[in-house]
Amino acid sequence: MPKEVRHILFTPEELLRAIMEQAMQGRPTPSQTADSFHLELAADPRGDVVARIIRRRAASRSTLSWEVSRQDLHQVLLVLCHGARIPLPVRGDKRLGLSGPNLCLTVVTGADPGPPRMDEGAIRYADPELAPFIPL
Repeated sequence: MPKEVRHILFTPEELLRAIMEQAMQGRPTPSQTADSFHLELAADPRGDVVARIIRRRAASRSTLSWEVSRQDLHQVLLVLCHGARIPLPVRGDKRLGLSGPNLCLTVVTGADPGPPRMDEGAIRYADPELAPFIPL
């Protein structure tokens, strides 16, 4: 069976814009624009992606920050892919990672899951033939 590995990259700017649009749906538009906000992407010690929005206040040097939930981040990625007409398979392994400053959604289809591998807090299946193409 053919195997496919796709890497879909999202810039912090387009993610921030989509997160802000989703958060403001059905609410009055705030006086601040998305320009007063910044999205920071990082990996936690387990390798999971953490997205944090930082609000920079123009009147002072103080900043506020909050973390975007994993569920909200996944929902935003689905909306972005749908809007850009990027097909995502229902079945297939999907992983989030970082590629430079960008968020990388890796989608693998047609892979033989092989035996499970125990990671901290997760069980993963990996096809040894795809190991060079998938960052773990």
